[in-house]
Order: sequence, then C-alpha cells, then structure tokens
Amino acid sequence: MNKKRGFTAAGLKAIAAFAMLADHTYKVFQPQLVGALQAFFHVDADGGQLLLLLFCGATCISFYIFAYFCGESCRYTRHRGRYLRNLFTFALLSELPFQLLIDIIQGEPLQVHWGLSNVMFTLLLGVLACFGFDTLARQGKRGAGALFVLLCAGTAGALGTDYGAYGVAAVFICYFCENPRQRQLALGAVIILQYVIGVLAVDIFTYGYNGYALMGTMILMAYALCALPLLSAYNGQRGRGSRYFFYIFYPAHIALLVCLYVCLEIGS
Repeated sequence: MNKKRGFTAAGLKAIAAFAMLADHTYKVFQPQLVGALQAFFHVDADGGQLLLLLFCGATCISFYIFAYFCGESCRYTRHRGRYLRNLFTFALLSELPFQLLIDIIQGEPLQVHWGLSNVMFTLLLGVLACFGFDTLARQGKRGAGALFVLLCAGTAGALGTDYGAYGVAAVFICYFCENPRQRQLALGAVIILQYVIGVLAVDIFTYGYNGYALMGTMILMAYALCALPLLSAYNGQRGRGSRYFFYIFYPAHIALLVCLYVCLEIGS
C-alpha cells in the first residue's frame, strides 16, 4: 500500500507534543536560560529575554496544531458525548499541576490552588462551541449557534483559560471552514489577531510602549504562523498512535516538570 507524502495526524500531533514539552521546559528554567544568554552575548535582561524567544519561541506552534485537529474531529466524530467527557476529565486532572507550573513560571511560591484555566478547558470550550453551533444550525438557528460560539469564547476569556477566546475561535474556524485552504487562512487571521490585539495592544495599554515587548510579540507571532505550512503538509491520514496519547501526555509532562523543578530546588 502506497503511503501519501506529508504528515499524518499522528505525526503532526507528535510534533506538537514535543513543541509543548520544549515550551514548558524552557519557561520553567527561563531565569537560568536568560542569565546564560546575558553572559554569553553580553546583553541586558531584556536582550536576554528577546534572545530566548528567538531561540525557543517556535515551540508556540503546538496549540494551533491541536486546535486544528480538535476542529477537524468535531466534523467527523460520532461519539460527541465521549469526546466532551474525555476533554473535561483530563482538564480537571491537569488543573492542579498546571497551576503549580504557573507558580514556577511566575516565580511564586508553590501553593495548592484551583482554577479552570489549563489549555484542555480551552479545547473543551472550543469543541463545545462546534457541537452547539452544529446542533442549532441543523435546526435552522444559525444565529443562535453563532451566539453560542460567542458565549463559549466569552467563557474562556472570563475564566482566563490558556489562549482564551482566541483559542476557542481557533478550534471553531478549523471546524467551520471545510476547505483546507480557507481553514488555514482563517487560522492565520486568528493568530495575527491574537498577537496584535490580544497580546501587543493589551500590553501597550497596560504597561505602555516597550520596544523589546514589540519585537518579542512579533517573533512569537511569526513562529506561531509556522504552524500553517506544517498543517498544509497534512496528508489526511490518521497515522499510528493511541487516541488517548495527548490526553495522558498533557498532565503527565506538566507533573514531571513540576517534580523535576522541586527536586532541583531541594538539591540546590
């Protein structure tokens, strides 16, 4: 049997998982990495941070790959209840390690606290938006369906989930746009809006203009857009791999990073 050229869904998800692991790893050890870059390149802290984004920022492609396949799954799955249940269950299991990871990244003392903000909740709300829109559209209520999508996006924003309303929009447009070319263009538009409005404009409004912040945002946006050529190489085949891999990988790798950080802190 001839294999199609390009990436299978399993291959792209593996790339996304590796990128996510690298992303969280460099963020956990960000102070040490920035310090090393400062010493090596003889730059200040802002310069070190910018260099770190330049070297490691490509890891931000992971979310958009997972969002793409969540949207695609919404068009084909026959087990909607099970899909939502799996996302919700693993979102709950991921929340405590995710909150500890955020404490580490922000340099805060580790505390047991709760929220509904890890990226699995974003994907859950995105999938819920797709299913809700489809159900209402089949009843001839597309306007109500659009309002339901906005409600899901607003909920993500209000909860402060990772990628927020833009993440829900990314999942939905990957479901809504059936033509692959249109899907990638729409996803690119969401990425640009997220970084220009959701990141850059908010930062300028909150903290004022900062040249390093502007360059950092542009670097991340450029890397995020690199998800599009990867997705354009998708050959439409599922590939080999467990359907539960990402569900397990997400909380497991975060928990392992938190444990590694704690062990290194105890040993230092």
